Amino acid sequence: MSSGFDGTIYSRLFTVESKINSLDIAKDNNVFAYAVENPAHIIIGSLDSLENKCVIFPSRKIEDTVTSETQDNNKLVATSISFSKNGKFLAARMLGGEVKIWDASTCEAHQQINLDLKNVFTKESYDEFVAYKVIFIQNDKLLLVDQKAGHTHIRIFDFTTGKIIKEKVYELLISDGDKFIVNNRGDLLAIFFDRKGTYVVELDTFNTLYTVVGSYPSFSPDNRFLAINKPSSSSLLVGKIALLDTYSGKEIKTISDGKSNFRDISFNPNGKVLAINARDKKSYRIDFWDTEKNELITSIKNENYELTNSVDFSSNGERMIVRGNYLNNKALLGIYSATPLPKINQEDVD
Repeated sequence: MSSGFDGTIYSRLFTVESKINSLDIAKDNNVFAYAVENPAHIIIGSLDSLENKCVIFPSRKIEDTVTSETQDNNKLVATSISFSKNGKFLAARMLGGEVKIWDASTCEAHQQINLDLKNVFTKESYDEFVAYKVIFIQNDKLLLVDQKAGHTHIRIFDFTTGKIIKEKVYELLISDGDKFIVNNRGDLLAIFFDRKGTYVVELDTFNTLYTVVGSYPSFSPDNRFLAINKPSSSSLLVGKIALLDTYSGKEIKTISDGKSNFRDISFNPNGKVLAINARDKKSYRIDFWDTEKNELITSIKNENYELTNSVDFSSNGERMIVRGNYLNNKALLGIYSATPLPKINQEDVD
């Protein structure tokens, strides 16, 4: 097992023979889950034992083997998954619009809820509709995102009653579904709209608090900062990460090494380390920056894949999961030991 981010030893490294649509880590109990596209299933695993707890097939009971080819794989694909804030439930948004919820400890379907929340564009062709996202914003409240024909529809509903609490339509399309995010306090939503930048929205009113030019937003766990990937005015090949005050949008500091292009970004639990998916002319990497000192701590090369889809820390900061892509639509998950952070390997960053 790895003692840190040295890029040579993985706690666990494995490939999936299909696309991974979504990944989430539960708060406080070191459980993670990911949704696989083909065949359509969801795996819940332990970050302590590094073993799978169960495999869930949305159309049937939990199985120990891969589902058969006769399963209706289309409508049962989970486009998004999310753990409740207390880690007790796992919700999934299916491609056809349905919401399913399971008990995260037993992996059994939650009896009171497999809501048949059809898409909000029911009069239109199913093929043009995308059930995009599900996010727990409280233990009993879920946020849903649907897209179609240049419109994004957002709904908040109470899953104990099935009632819609509020909803809003934007005449814009989301550019990156992985980075449609809610802060830990559950009162702000950050949305990256294609060619329009990132909107920060108050969930209580759905009013836009501010907008900022940039993509791949990430809230710090203590709700102090919003990290945003900002385009560079000097070169398309060189990027920078701006740390903004979460509620005012004021830029506090900027992170850049002057040579790399950045994509996905994620804070560790105490907000003092920022993991950045980076690349330059020599390599694809994950860089780790000290947000207080504004300096590079260490860097690891992506030896087994190129760009990552997501970088996520466990709630105690001891594990990190990197989700990346192979060629030919294969996916990779790397689970690292995230402590301690070693010194920089200059060969990786020069």
